Amino acid sequence: MCFTRYVYCLLLCCVFTSSSAQVSPIFTSKNGTVNDLCDSAMHLSKEKNFLQAMALADSATSIAVRAHDDLAIAHANATMGWVLIDDYNFPLAVEFAEKGLKRIAHVKEPRAKAMLLHQVGLAYDRMNLPDKAMKHYFEAIKIYRSLNDERFVGQLEGNIGRLYFIANDFKTAKRYYNQGYEKIRDKKIPLLISDYYNHYAVLLQVEGNVKEAYRYNLLGIDLARKNGLLQELCDFYFNMASVQYAMGNDRLAMQYVDSAIELAKQKGFDYAQYLGSKAKLLSDGNKTFNPEVEQLFMTALAEVTRSQNKYMEYSIRNLLADYYKQVNMFGKAAEQIVMVNDIKDSIANTRSAIALKEIEYKYKDLEKETLLKGYQSKSRLKNGLIVMMLLLAVLGLYLFCSARKTLRLRQLYFKSKERLLEQEKANAIYERELEKDHKERALLEQQLHKEERLALEREMASTQRELTTITLFLQEKNKMLEELKSQLEQAIIHSDGTQKAGLQKLQQNIRHSINFDNDWDKVKLHFEKVHPDFFARLTEICPQLTPNELKHCAYIKMNMSIKETANLLNIDYNSVKMSRYRIKKKLNLEPETDLVEFIHNIYPAA
Repeated sequence: MCFTRYVYCLLLCCVFTSSSAQVSPIFTSKNGTVNDLCDSAMHLSKEKNFLQAMALADSATSIAVRAHDDLAIAHANATMGWVLIDDYNFPLAVEFAEKGLKRIAHVKEPRAKAMLLHQVGLAYDRMNLPDKAMKHYFEAIKIYRSLNDERFVGQLEGNIGRLYFIANDFKTAKRYYNQGYEKIRDKKIPLLISDYYNHYAVLLQVEGNVKEAYRYNLLGIDLARKNGLLQELCDFYFNMASVQYAMGNDRLAMQYVDSAIELAKQKGFDYAQYLGSKAKLLSDGNKTFNPEVEQLFMTALAEVTRSQNKYMEYSIRNLLADYYKQVNMFGKAAEQIVMVNDIKDSIANTRSAIALKEIEYKYKDLEKETLLKGYQSKSRLKNGLIVMMLLLAVLGLYLFCSARKTLRLRQLYFKSKERLLEQEKANAIYERELEKDHKERALLEQQLHKEERLALEREMASTQRELTTITLFLQEKNKMLEELKSQLEQAIIHSDGTQKAGLQKLQQNIRHSINFDNDWDKVKLHFEKVHPDFFARLTEICPQLTPNELKHCAYIKMNMSIKETANLLNIDYNSVKMSRYRIKKKLNLEPETDLVEFIHNIYPAA
């Protein structure tokens, strides 16, 4: 049962099982060029050509913006969102989908709105934010029901059921699973039916109904084989391994896991979760170190590094840390735990640590205050008893011997002085403790400032990486569009009259996309974050510089070569050299002064 729970949580939390079992809702606009580019982008995304897919989606956005067509812009944004979901970039997918929702806010297109809500919910689902995901799911369901679209209603109810399963509300999860299945059962969509078999089988197994779980897995394997659903077949093999393990058939469980791994390797699917499961099977209950288990974990980590799925890397490293603790290799376990913590948000971790430290200090202060009150109470009681004893002694001395009175008073004096010294000693110890606490607080504040400074440095480094990524992306986009334009020129030459007009129009749209200034706006936005006031300082030095020359100077600041600058500005190599010569003249630089070095010395980045 523990292994079953591990299998399902690994698949769901790391967003592998449900990602392949989604029928991606996408709408179309009346702009044929935008529709064609978006269809091509979706096709390239399914083949994992994400860079080219994003370039086509970006071109579609540019064309739609020039046409002032809100529905076409929303279509292009939704396409970009699906490409980013396929590439595991869920936060950016949410951003594009929400842009699409803003575009259709005043357009009466309920189906488009429902599909964009569906997309945002799915992205939040992948980010393990069930409350936000469920909110968007229910909003989309409401619109789908008004459109009598039972297919997507059933799919979303299945997704909601999965969220309830993760929350351990199995009764509600089963109800939503069955509601969703009733709506898709007669639609003849094998992908969604296999998704139902998959989730329902695991739910039954967690409830202890292993035989029914076995039956649903067999149904799912048969359905996946008949319809060529190879990714889903891998998942059913994986789930069947869990069933066999629960039935005590460890050998069959291992065979099913190996089948899932082999099929995933052949078809190029992500299979890190299967490797993690095999390692879990081999190490279950064994406290002796096994190099094969460690190698399986390392191979799984190499696979998630290749796919850049941080959610799966987080789970695999947690499992590896548990394994190292299981075999008493606490040093390696600590290394994995550190890497797991690095994946988390460092600022959030720092704040949590500070909050815990503040609670610790409050507890210590309360503890000290309680101890102090106890000491004071004991001291008062002790003083009271001493006073009573002294009074009795004085009375006795007065009654029996006045001569001994002086001696008793002297003894009282020495005892009082001793108590005073003890009290002063106690106060000194308490003051040292307070001073120690103050020093600890000061160290904690220094650590906080250091963490905040490091966070700012990481943010600046992240912005620099984003700037470089966007610039490289624009280079690749322009290069690809130039190649497409060249291919269209050849196609126009060899086409007849009926096709030539359409090809020339598409060629013109691509030429506009290459020259569209929106590319520079994206680069400029990130550039000014890394190099604030660069343009203002450069304009102050030489007000005669034109916007294109300022843009050229920015690319020099970004260490772009002449060839890369020519590609970004869509001009030839010699034109770039001539442009640099004119800039140098306008800046009144000496012939021996290097233009690149001069620009790099203008407000260098921190």
